[in-house]
Amino acid sequence: MTTDEFVGSSASQDARDFINCFIQFSGKDKESSLSDRKKEWSVIDRNKIGSISKAEIDTWIREKLVNALGPDRGQQLKELFKSTFLRAYGNAKHISGTKGDTRLSGTDSVTFKEFRIFIAYLCIYALMDDAFFTLKGSFPTDDEKKTRTLSLQEWCNGYSHVNHHGFFALRNILEEDIETMFHKIGKNGSGYIFLDEWCNFLEKTEAKMGTYMGNLLSLGNHSASTIKLKSTKKDKS
Repeated sequence: MTTDEFVGSSASQDARDFINCFIQFSGKDKESSLSDRKKEWSVIDRNKIGSISKAEIDTWIREKLVNALGPDRGQQLKELFKSTFLRAYGNAKHISGTKGDTRLSGTDSVTFKEFRIFIAYLCIYALMDDAFFTLKGSFPTDDEKKTRTLSLQEWCNGYSHVNHHGFFALRNILEEDIETMFHKIGKNGSGYIFLDEWCNFLEKTEAKMGTYMGNLLSLGNHSASTIKLKSTKKDKS
């Protein structure tokens, strides 16, 4: 699968550049994807223990971005999609179960069988985050507060800007349905949609409709909303 096949026309250039660095390694059927994935795995799993840690994958992501896009642009995208990496890692680990598990006992890591799913999740969640922050007008900066919440006004102003991101739930939204849909996504009663609620809604809709993304996301044992980011409590205040 290529970036153009995966990413909808309303996605930002940031999302396209980020996903383009990884999407080639997510293919299941193409021999070239498997070969490329094995090469990348050998780079990450330098100790040859059969599993890779969060820190090792984080370093690999930074290196891929910097090598492809240069140090400034690469580091910029690394920071923009930081929460994407955490969510993808949290949902991909332990998908393969215990049969033939190569992890050391008690370790928090990803095996080679899970590596493809992790990469697919990385791309999917990057697209989810991109849609969310497209609605907000921009990605958050370190000094902004409540950057992971979406207001009704932001949703009403921007919903038409994300209907070609590639998600089933965002297609052909009728104007008369936008407020009802907002409250369907944001179930916490705060009057806002939190980023984890957004991802959970898109994930469940894709799974329900049996899309390519939905079938991949259904492999995880946790929904996106169960992977709490360290910044979530602060953002709700």
